[in-house]
Amino acid sequence: MVTTLAVVAVPLLPCLLHMLYSAVVLGVVALMTVHSDAASGWVVAAHSLTMLLMFSAPLILMVYVRELRSRARESLVDSLTGLHNRRGLFAAVTAITVTMQRIEPTVLCAVAIDVDGMKGVNDTYGHHTGDAVLVDLAQHLRALAVNRWVVARLGGDEFACVSIGQPADIAVRSDELVSNVASARMISGLTVSVGAATVDISAGDDEQQSVRDALRLADAEMYRVKSSRKRIRGHNDTAYR
Repeated sequence: MVTTLAVVAVPLLPCLLHMLYSAVVLGVVALMTVHSDAASGWVVAAHSLTMLLMFSAPLILMVYVRELRSRARESLVDSLTGLHNRRGLFAAVTAITVTMQRIEPTVLCAVAIDVDGMKGVNDTYGHHTGDAVLVDLAQHLRALAVNRWVVARLGGDEFACVSIGQPADIAVRSDELVSNVASARMISGLTVSVGAATVDISAGDDEQQSVRDALRLADAEMYRVKSSRKRIRGHNDTAYR
């Protein structure tokens, strides 16, 4: 039980230091035992080997658990941008709903972001340049949404921000984020299309399904905005000619 508690709750370094100290004490006791002829060298060696094997078992377990934890964290993070991936987004929202004090009414807001002209960047300049654009956008979103939104890269050039709170607070928060993201100018000079949607949530609701519903509505709004901008741009180009 003590070993299990140490593996779960104690960092690896203190455990290693404790085991090293125990091994040194064991070695000193073994040498003193042999020197005083209290037991034969073979008996002391066998006993010491047994104790060392007992020490190594929790060490191996701790290294294994640490590796599992590392892999679990990596499975929730987008390797390119360092933001949450889709799975990490759902996990983060679930953690928030579990710990938050639910005050009715409560809403969940999702903001969908898509880079304009990303395919052209990849086709013209290569995917390494496209990756730099995505990292730049991720930095913008991280700065704009700090401590108020869960920010994620859903895949490709699609990003999302999710927040939970009371309707009045979320309305202000959403308008502010959409305005700041839409007006952001990245190093690449590209723009983004943004759409937002809000859904009501109640105690007992499936928060992951609520996130899916909000993302679907925000995505539809984002593409509506993108299509509208394309039509206006095409109309302006025709009028100019």
